[in-house]
Amino acid sequence: MDKQKIDQLLKDINFNAAPANFVTALSGGERQKVAIARVLVSNCRVIFADEPTGALDSVSGKIIFGLLRDLTKQGVCVVMVTHDIEMAANTDRAITLRDGQLRQILDKPNAQDLFEALNDEKK
Repeated sequence: MDKQKIDQLLKDINFNAAPANFVTALSGGERQKVAIARVLVSNCRVIFADEPTGALDSVSGKIIFGLLRDLTKQGVCVVMVTHDIEMAANTDRAITLRDGQLRQILDKPNAQDLFEALNDEKK
């Protein structure tokens, strides 16, 4: 990937630190963006994302989720762990787990489906 594309990607993900900074000098959110950018430039066919927006502000979180969502439309498989019901409600499939056990698989879930699935698990 050329420098122009990398600069555009950093702009797209709302990366505000100087690109020349050492990662250790960045905030947690900026480190998260660097990690995500590294994955995005690698052209992976499968991405495992554990709380990809957890350290981000709400605006950056929506941007990153949108980029990951766009990748799925290009045939990339994104497996994401999240506790964010609204984010999970905008996925193709949600799998609920409890104590490491698969509980339910929901296709095209909405927030209400997810709340009900999570409440059923507590019974």
